[in-house]
Amino acid sequence: MKLISTYNLKRGATYCPVFINDSIIASLGYEYSQGKFALFDTLGKIREYLGEPLPGRLSNSPMTVHQQAMVGRLKVTPDGSKIIITSQLSA
Repeated sequence: MKLISTYNLKRGATYCPVFINDSIIASLGYEYSQGKFALFDTLGKIREYLGEPLPGRLSNSPMTVHQQAMVGRLKVTPDGSKIIITSQLSA
């Protein structure tokens, strides 16, 4: 196996990153204060947050704690037109 490139996603304690196309990376993250996942450019900078955080957040619980309680996987359709998230509360 030959390593061609590495990408450092700079914010959000990212996990399960996937390429949408040659210039956009989608990733779930433990420390997002908004959205369920984020889109990054290939320099690792967040372009935007997307999706609603999953339900079940306690009113006094910070969003970052709620995000850490979620376990999930991110997949992209082959043509990059749809992003699928499977998640569950890891209570």
